[in-house]
Amino acid sequence: MQQVKDLTDGRGADIVVEVVGIAAATLEGLDMVRFNGTFVDIGNIVPAPITMPATKVITQQIKWRGLMHYNPWIMPAALDFLVRTKDKYPLSKVVSHSFPLSDVNKAFEMAEWQGKNTGTAATRVILKP
Repeated sequence: MQQVKDLTDGRGADIVVEVVGIAAATLEGLDMVRFNGTFVDIGNIVPAPITMPATKVITQQIKWRGLMHYNPWIMPAALDFLVRTKDKYPLSKVVSHSFPLSDVNKAFEMAEWQGKNTGTAATRVILKP
């Protein structure tokens, strides 16, 4: 969070996208969003609701967009967005591990870290066709 604040002269990010799926990441992401910024929460799979002061979102004027389940049209639209904006948003720079599609089970095993005491070296795991 501090790095985002430092890079934005204390303002916070215009848009923060949380795709980790744990409550702590949601709370940290909300702290990174600037006044009147947008927080996109995709696929949060925590079993219980997140507990936070109601004033956190209201007083900071954050626009919170959430998506819990994926409709069939979302994946092609998301992939199209990634292809169209690959030069503008070099998201491949945050990838820690890459697997061929044939190793999808290995990729999921590498990406799955929740509940492990030792953590993981995986920050973002992707599949390549």
